[in-house]
Amino acid sequence: MNTCALIPVFNQESTIKNVVIKTRQYIPIVVVIDDGSYDNTADEAIAGGAIILRNELNQGKGAALKKGFGYACDNNYDAVITLDGDGQHDPEDIAHLLSRIDKADIIIGSRIENSHNMPRLTLIANIILSRIISLLSQQSAHDSQSGFRLIKTSVLKHIRLITNRYEMETELLIKAHRNGFTSIEVPIKTIYYKRLPRSTIVEDTCYMIKLFCSPHLYSHL
Repeated sequence: MNTCALIPVFNQESTIKNVVIKTRQYIPIVVVIDDGSYDNTADEAIAGGAIILRNELNQGKGAALKKGFGYACDNNYDAVITLDGDGQHDPEDIAHLLSRIDKADIIIGSRIENSHNMPRLTLIANIILSRIISLLSQQSAHDSQSGFRLIKTSVLKHIRLITNRYEMETELLIKAHRNGFTSIEVPIKTIYYKRLPRSTIVEDTCYMIKLFCSPHLYSHL
């Protein structure tokens, strides 16, 4: 399948070049979506060999990914690989996702089997949210919050995405499942260079709760 990599970034000049270079060993076309960075992120990504898309202002990870999804669909890619630009996803694991590309519509890189490196609060929030998502989508999800995914563009062309922050990845998974698309999980490395502030985890969880209560989640499939 014709596949490109999508990497949303915001002020990640110290890591993005290396992530792009390593990613291109598995996926030659790497698209970095610069979500309003004010450092040298874009220049470093270009130096690594990436195609750059830009949001002039920071709009959120979900908005950046949606811009990348549009690029992939407009350019007739069959699938995308999404990963972060801060080094917490190991591009070597792309091979594991690609090896299962014919098994489902969405392949999720799961950290659960290697969760000993995951901060405890993050792990607990992930488990709770994954159980809720499993109930809402009627498909099993063990690491629903992983942003390391292979997504076929047939999924992206079929559903309408409303949200613009981290919760967009959850919205995508629920709507895909409710439309009959399938997902499976493959184990990946768990890498954490820094701990998220407790306030960030609480804020993201609040956005998730708002998503679960939104009629858009159920009326715009």
